[in-house]
Amino acid sequence: MGDDGDLYVTRYSIALSLRKIVTQLTLSSSGSNPGNRLADAAVRRDVKGRFYELRLWDSGIHRGISIT
Repeated sequence: MGDDGDLYVTRYSIALSLRKIVTQLTLSSSGSNPGNRLADAAVRRDVKGRFYELRLWDSGIHRGISIT
């Protein structure tokens, strides 16, 4: 299978694990809407005020705020 196959299996395993423990994920973007870009383009909204909320199955909500 090679390195690419191993990487795929590892990423898939991580995704399955996250589906088991993450019950809610909310992302808030800031800034103006970007124009049409390629599907693999980088996120350009990493600016001050962007935040996320993450709820795990065994705990409360965790919040993170971008201070960049």
